[in-house]
Amino acid sequence: MTAYPGRTYRFLTETPYFPFGYGLSYSTFSNNALTLSQSVIRPCDDITVTFDVKNLGPFVADQVCQVYLKVLVGNDDIVRDQLRLVNFTKLHGVQIQKTVQVSLLISYERMTVTKGLNFHQVIEPGTYQVFVGGYLTVDIDSVSGAASYPTLLNATFVIEGNTTNVQTCQQQTNLQNMAFVEVHV
Repeated sequence: MTAYPGRTYRFLTETPYFPFGYGLSYSTFSNNALTLSQSVIRPCDDITVTFDVKNLGPFVADQVCQVYLKVLVGNDDIVRDQLRLVNFTKLHGVQIQKTVQVSLLISYERMTVTKGLNFHQVIEPGTYQVFVGGYLTVDIDSVSGAASYPTLLNATFVIEGNTTNVQTCQQQTNLQNMAFVEVHV
C-alpha cells in the first residue's frame, strides 16, 4: 500500500453511505459521563475509557459500545487516520431505563501511527481524541472537508515523551512480565 488516503474507512475523507457501526436496534440508547483514567500518559502506557450507557426504551435490547481514536496533534511526518476503532463490547439484555457503566482499555498497541517511508509503527507524542458511542455518524464540512462526529461523546488525552517504536514497548512489557525463579543446585 503506497497511498493511504481513501484506502480504508480510517482514511476516508468523504461521507460514507453507511457509517461504521450502522445498524438497527429495538431500542434507543444514550451515552453519558465519559471519563479517561489519565489525562497525560507516556508512550507504552495504556488508558481506560469509562462511560455510561442508558437504555431509553421502549424495549429490553442489546447495544454495541464502540471506542474510536484520532490523533489531533503530532509530528508532520506521520500518517494520520481520520478515525480508528480501538475497542468495543456488546451489552446484552439492557433493561429499559437501566444505566450500565462500561470500561474499556485502549492498549498502547492501538495508539500507534505509521511514520516515514519505511512505515514504522510508532507511538507519537501529541494530543489524542477518544470518541465513544453506539454508532458512528460522520458530518463532512463542504468547505473545509473537516469531519465531525455528532453521535459520539469525546475526550482528549496527551502522550508526553519521545517517539517510541512499538517493539520497544513490547520488549518492556515482556521484561515486566518475566518471573525470575532462584534455583539452588
